[in-house]
Amino acid sequence: MLNSHFDKQLVDAEILRLIAGQSRRVPYPIILAMALIASFAWQYMAAELVISWLFFSGLCLLVRALVLPKIASYQNVQKANEIAIMLSAVNGIAHGSSCLFFPYFSVLEQAIQTMILLGISAGAVATTFGKRDIFIAYLLPSLLPISIMWALRPHPENLFAGYIVSVLCLMFGVILLSLAKDMFKSFSSAFIAQQEQAKLNKKLQASLTSEASANRAKTQFLAAASHDLRQPLHTVSIFCAALEMQNEQESNKEIIEHMNGAVSTLSKQLDALLDISKLDAGITKPQLKQVNINALFSELEREFKPVAKDKGIEVEFIIDKSIDIMNDEVLLIRILQNLIANAIKYSDEGTVQVALIESDNLCICVSDNGLGIPKEEQERVFEEFYQLHNSERDSSKGLGLGLAIVKRLCSLLNIDLRLESSTRGTQFYLHFPQQVGLKPERGSMIEQPPSDDLTRDIKILLIDDNVQVSRATQLLLENMGFNVALAENKQQALEHWEQQSIDFVIADLRLRQQETGINIIQELRQKNSNLPALLVSGDTAPERLQQAKDADIKLLHKPLASNSLQKEMIEELQRNKN
Repeated sequence: MLNSHFDKQLVDAEILRLIAGQSRRVPYPIILAMALIASFAWQYMAAELVISWLFFSGLCLLVRALVLPKIASYQNVQKANEIAIMLSAVNGIAHGSSCLFFPYFSVLEQAIQTMILLGISAGAVATTFGKRDIFIAYLLPSLLPISIMWALRPHPENLFAGYIVSVLCLMFGVILLSLAKDMFKSFSSAFIAQQEQAKLNKKLQASLTSEASANRAKTQFLAAASHDLRQPLHTVSIFCAALEMQNEQESNKEIIEHMNGAVSTLSKQLDALLDISKLDAGITKPQLKQVNINALFSELEREFKPVAKDKGIEVEFIIDKSIDIMNDEVLLIRILQNLIANAIKYSDEGTVQVALIESDNLCICVSDNGLGIPKEEQERVFEEFYQLHNSERDSSKGLGLGLAIVKRLCSLLNIDLRLESSTRGTQFYLHFPQQVGLKPERGSMIEQPPSDDLTRDIKILLIDDNVQVSRATQLLLENMGFNVALAENKQQALEHWEQQSIDFVIADLRLRQQETGINIIQELRQKNSNLPALLVSGDTAPERLQQAKDADIKLLHKPLASNSLQKEMIEELQRNKN
């Protein structure tokens, strides 16, 4: 049970500390019990004797309550334990000495006295935490005398009644010893485990500093490697889009559709990996764009319907019209995913509802019929690693980071997060800022090719030093109806500018020999200040975003779907046309 002398010392010291803490609470009911025995003795014995016994019993409890807290702080645990044993023995003698009154009591009074002593002995199992030496020091002088008294007591109607009660008292004592042994074993194991956990926590705390440094290095690596990770995926995405435009065979279209689905899934997984890394590092920057709430709800419905069904819960998404909102789609989805997952996790029946509410401003409400969150806990649930209804730390219920992430993201997106809860369930309200840019839903851009007046005779200069990407993008743009010229660097771009009229520029952000798409576009805009241009990059580092913003050039991230590229081009052409 205890692996070392050091462990035993720790357990003994902790038990002494706990016994000392209880020593000032235990005396009150015991004094009342002793007073009841004294009231029985009062009519049979001299008042001086009864008062002396009652005073002695109370004095033992008082001394114990005063001494135990002092010895609990002793460095010498063995010495403190010996004193505790002595105090326990004296206390047991004081209670057991009440058996001097036993022969004078009526049968009813004898039975009550016996029950009192047995009850106090049973309580001593808990108040000594099963510590064998301390518990036996009390049990023997308190329980043995009453057992002897029953054995010696003659009974005119039943000669064996006293013997039977005597044996029962002894058996009760044996049972108490067994319970004390089990309790001490459980307490010791739990305490040693707690000590080991404390040591592990210290080691973990020390490693967290190292881990934080590693996380920063990881974030820097992911940002640097992002361009290379996204580049081939971007190429495949563009080739799939170009192939879709050219191929009309149904069998091939089905294959292309599966390819697009796989590329889209892989793209989302890569985006999630990079976004989580940036969020943990505190460098996540919102990228606002028009987000269609209907499409967002549909995606969440597909994700959570099966999960909820497995628990026998319904998930309802309520929206009465098509609405776009200016926000960061990735971060907004993460907020709703965490809220919906929490609602399902802590609901055993009923309905989880996600509803769009329009009042003075737009609001999304996620509600459930779960256990609810007590008012005093409603602030704490947003703390990291804090969970309600999971005292056993069931790992299937997560780590308690969901709502902490939700709060951080809401702050980042300027969303007013509010919580209302009762025993009937919980509601989380996401209040979006005023003037969020609501507008009717527009059809998919891939299904709406650009009008002839926007694409007719439009010459696009595509600047990219990756041959595969540039060829794939050229094929895609030509299928859209644009004329495309290719350049790999600044010199080639300027040559094209001198040889022919350029109406639009699409440039990769990072090129060879320290050249950037930003510098080339800025130089071309010196020749035509109204030149429409877009930057395309796989680099998600915050400084890259800031560079593009400072240059007033829209930056798109790879892998880029064909409909997104087409949409951004048309918006840029319309903006410059106006």
